[in-house]
Order: sequence, then C-alpha cells, then structure tokens
Amino acid sequence: MIKEQFFPTTIYGKDVKLNNQLFANEIVEWSKRDPGVKKTNRNGWHSTTEMHQIPIFKPLVDELFIMMQDIWQEEWLDREPILGNMWANINPPSGYNAPHIHPNSLFSGVYYIKAPKESGKLVCNDPRPGVQLNMPTRKQYSKIPSLLRRLGIKNADKRIFKQLTNDEDFVKYAKSKLNNGECRLMNLGEKRVRKAKPIQKKKQVSLGDYL
Repeated sequence: MIKEQFFPTTIYGKDVKLNNQLFANEIVEWSKRDPGVKKTNRNGWHSTTEMHQIPIFKPLVDELFIMMQDIWQEEWLDREPILGNMWANINPPSGYNAPHIHPNSLFSGVYYIKAPKESGKLVCNDPRPGVQLNMPTRKQYSKIPSLLRRLGIKNADKRIFKQLTNDEDFVKYAKSKLNNGECRLMNLGEKRVRKAKPIQKKKQVSLGDYL
C-alpha cells in the first residue's frame, strides 16, 4: 500500500528564551484594567488585538519576525510578512478557546507564556471544510499518545512501543500502569484473566408446579 499526501498542512515550531514571567505579569495587570473582548474564549479572558504594539512585548514580536522571515524563505514567498494583529488569552481551570479559524491570515501562531502541568493541549484540526463533513471520530487514536507518555515514551513514538512489547518485563510494567481497556487498546492483552462465573443450573419447572 502506498500513502501519499497531496495537501499537507505545514506546522512550524521554534524554542525561544524570553522573559515569560515579565510577560505574564503584564498580561495579568492588563486583564485587571481592561475587560477584554468576547471571541472564542470560554470562561476566560481575551485581550484586544494590539498586543504587538505594546513596548514590553517587543522581544516576542522580534522573535516572531525572525521566525516569519525563515518561513518566508523556506516557502519561497515574495512579499514581506505583515503582522496583522496579536492578543493574549488567560484561561483559568475550565477555561478554553472554542475551535476557530483566522480569516485572511496566511499563517497563524500561538506562544505559551505559562502553562501548568495539568493544562489542556493545543489542538489543531484539519482546516479543509470538505474533510470535516464525513470525518469519522478518532477517540481511541487520540488516547494512544497520552498512554505512551504515561509509560515513559515521551515522544509518543508507536514504533518504539512496538519493539518494547517484545520485552516481557516492559509488558508486565505497562499492565501495572494501565487498566484492562487501555491494555486492550494498546494490544497488550488482558491485564488479568477474569475468572468465569459458574453457570447455575436453572430449576426445571413443570406444569404441575403451578397446580
């Protein structure tokens, strides 16, 4: 079987070292003096969209333009990049941003200033409307990477996991960390053999029992 991707969606990423605590403090103060706007934010705060014009965030904007220049060269684009708008979100527990798109944007980006351990994940959906019409759900597949990370496979590489399943000690360890349903999902078999319940013979009833 041959697998080819005709319309792939490219996602770029970069690690940068910036004063995130300074940014976080400023955003918190900003949220205190400005009620913000209602966009895709649910139970959270969404700033107005002129964040890139505020001097304290200039180091972040500079890094963003460096990355944009690299992307422009990589993609052979002939126009200078323009940063249209930029904003901040604060999502407390139970807060999130609903699925959305950014119209008239060639590229969109997100930068996490602060994210506690138990925070939700960044989810990127296929933007093509035709795909979304009949796309089956992937509930089970979406669970596999988190199970791999729970077992210490940080890069969620299924090939590495497949090799490890040949190791009896690893299989025993994995079964100690996962429940029966998760073991079946990861093709590890049952965590423990369930004892079959004894079959109770039903009392035979005759017509005479009712007379």
